[in-house]
Amino acid sequence: MMKTTALGLTAGLVMALAAGRVKDAPVTFNRDVAPILAKNCQGCHRPGEAAPMSLLTYAEARPWAKAIREAVILRRMPPWYADSHFGKFSNDRSLSQADIDTLAAWAGSGAVEGDPKHAPAPARFIDGWTIGTPDLVLEMTQDYQVPAAGTIKYEYFTIPTRFTEDKWVRMAEVRPGNRAVVHHVIAFVKEPKKVGETRSREDREFLVGFAPGSVPEILPPERVITLSAGNNKFVIPAGDPNHEVESRFTLRSDATLTTLFPHMHLRGKDFEYRVVLPDGRKKTLLKVPNYSFSWQLSYDLAEPMLLPKGSVIECTAHFDNSPNNKYNPDATKEVRHGDQSWEEMMIGFFNVAFDAKADPKALFGGKKEAGD
Repeated sequence: MMKTTALGLTAGLVMALAAGRVKDAPVTFNRDVAPILAKNCQGCHRPGEAAPMSLLTYAEARPWAKAIREAVILRRMPPWYADSHFGKFSNDRSLSQADIDTLAAWAGSGAVEGDPKHAPAPARFIDGWTIGTPDLVLEMTQDYQVPAAGTIKYEYFTIPTRFTEDKWVRMAEVRPGNRAVVHHVIAFVKEPKKVGETRSREDREFLVGFAPGSVPEILPPERVITLSAGNNKFVIPAGDPNHEVESRFTLRSDATLTTLFPHMHLRGKDFEYRVVLPDGRKKTLLKVPNYSFSWQLSYDLAEPMLLPKGSVIECTAHFDNSPNNKYNPDATKEVRHGDQSWEEMMIGFFNVAFDAKADPKALFGGKKEAGD
């Protein structure tokens, strides 16, 4: 594998270079800004996707120049919540300081279009899919009519695959029929029941989900399963601004850690993953100091980590149930675990790869830990 050489620059030097460039040749949309937007923003900022406006063209981006400048300087966009001091992630979507400087300079110098000849070729997107054209599309067998008001309990639908043999899945993506009314989807795989056989909820396996800010499931060429260190026994007192909840999961066989996916609801404040190895060594895997229910991100380890049998995944989360949390549905009530968004969850999902010939249940010994 060929490695490239990285050039490290301090923030101050990058700023100076950006300022010098603006003086010598004004930053333009076509030459400087469009490539950044195509690489980092247009996946969401295009018609039919989650973002509220399209940024595919100069005409579309120009009215938002000041908003873009503020969002990138404050690092609100692109959304990325991992503390850079802990862990490296292959899907890190944060902008480089040089890109931030370029966008800020463009907005601050008149947001000019520039010569159309300098514009890059438009980014190509498969209409409706991020993963490209799927090999197979499975659709619900009937529409679900969403009521205009009231509480909707979890709804469960079974979609037959018609498979006659096992299939390996490399990528999977959920496309809601109506984004305006679909908040989230969780797709599980269930093996067909044999005659006289009964199956429990534990016999299903997570495939892919959809939620605000989520991305498709792109799997390494290995057998992968989603596990979780969760806690459903907590009670968050009314008005508590920093309630702590912990969870843990012990691996019962060797596995390779590939992805982390913290999950909370509207009172979620921060989330941390650690691993305790069998020899007692402890390492922080991920810190999310400012959790956002609006952008439920996964974090793919840049270097997957071998976890020997007996390794423990530990998670610590904090919840803000105070009036200072502008997203808090009701600070006067204590909060417990529940499916609805005004209730709470504390789940540290994680993906591990393991021997394809092994029984997945060997990873957790067929036994759930307290709080899982």
